[in-house]
Amino acid sequence: MLKRGKKWVCVQWRKRSDFFRNTIITFSGTFLASVVSFLLTPVVSRIYDPDDFGSLALLTTMAANLGLIAGLSYSSALVLPRSRSTFYHLAQLYLGLTVLGAVGVLLFLLAGYRWVLELLNVPSLGAIVFLVPLFMMLEGVGQLATGWNVRRQQFKENALSNISYSLSMRATNITYGFFQADIWGLLWGNIGAGIIRNYLLLRKRGKEVLIVLRRFRLPEIKKAALTYKNYPLWTTPAGLINAISASLPIYVFAIYFDTTLVGFFSFSQALLNQPYVMLSGSVTPVFLQHANNLYQEDFGKLQDLVLRLYRRLLLFGGTIFGGLIFFSKWLIPFVFGQKWETAGVFAGYISIFFLFRIISVPLVPVFRILGKEQFDFVGSGSILLLRGLALLIGIYFFDPVTTILLFSIAGTIPCLVNTLLVFHVLQLSLKTPLLQTMIYLGGILVAFWGVRILLEWILL
Repeated sequence: MLKRGKKWVCVQWRKRSDFFRNTIITFSGTFLASVVSFLLTPVVSRIYDPDDFGSLALLTTMAANLGLIAGLSYSSALVLPRSRSTFYHLAQLYLGLTVLGAVGVLLFLLAGYRWVLELLNVPSLGAIVFLVPLFMMLEGVGQLATGWNVRRQQFKENALSNISYSLSMRATNITYGFFQADIWGLLWGNIGAGIIRNYLLLRKRGKEVLIVLRRFRLPEIKKAALTYKNYPLWTTPAGLINAISASLPIYVFAIYFDTTLVGFFSFSQALLNQPYVMLSGSVTPVFLQHANNLYQEDFGKLQDLVLRLYRRLLLFGGTIFGGLIFFSKWLIPFVFGQKWETAGVFAGYISIFFLFRIISVPLVPVFRILGKEQFDFVGSGSILLLRGLALLIGIYFFDPVTTILLFSIAGTIPCLVNTLLVFHVLQLSLKTPLLQTMIYLGGILVAFWGVRILLEWILL
């Protein structure tokens, strides 16, 4: 009896240790990738103009949105199958949908790409728009490979690919830019980095990749599609709404303003994504895998895990993005060049949204685990509606800064609601977390505001 008790304790301790070890591995890879990108971006930002960044952002955003529709979010379910054969069929389903989607987009562009360019007010892009299907394929294969490694707990492979992606992309940007500073330097950087990333993710999966590519069995693929039908039914609409609501300013600025403003917005958002992805990108996949195991074993331990993670996200998010709210308008032009001054103003306002996003999004996988995908859909839908209204007001006043401020506030409210819904479905009390949130965020924001006032008084 005593031996069984000791064995049980060792197993539980090992599982908890595995969670934190995998989190550290993933975090380290994401952190190093972010550091590489951050250190080289000041060089890239001085080579290329905001207009180039805006055009790239428009293309990659279109590819991401269309790729999400094509794959029907089945990539999010790759970690769930218990049998290897079911996983293979699910991977075949996702890969096949992605290929069909990319081919469909290519045929559509062949028939009417000029109409697309006129609609988006970017006629100067020309034939470059035909790269959208390629970006769709690169991203789709990357998501498949990443989910594959998460399933096998090969987090080191994902970490290495993240670092290589950032380094190869920025190295290509800089090398090309020394000879000719135009959008092709940014495009080749993204394409080359995507190919390298996917190779590194799949290099140890050679035999299994051949199985996925060769042994197509339509009845089994159909069965996998029906087993995980909640993903196209709920996760895809929620993900698409999230993607569209996040990228609305890119489309709006392109159509009603110009790609220079798209560049300012995308640049500031990309910078803010560095600390966000560094944490959420390292925590979320590990949390999903570990939380799914705990849900099947002990619901109370899942509750404890969510509470611990929430407090750490609150600490990190409040410190990082709370500071950026007040200081980004000075930091960004100082670090990346004066031509990015408007991006600094944008970043200050967008940081309000990222502050609450960093707390909310890593907890959202709870909805998937508990089969409550509809909650994610409702939260995502409210984001789209509020942001759409905010952008309409901004367009009416024809003021980009007001548009971004309203856009950020509109995204903050649903993030708060999503966090509350996570606690609700887990049957957790809301009183203590809400009190902790108000005390900490209130204190940190007042402190940063005081430092800013003091610096303005000293320097100005």
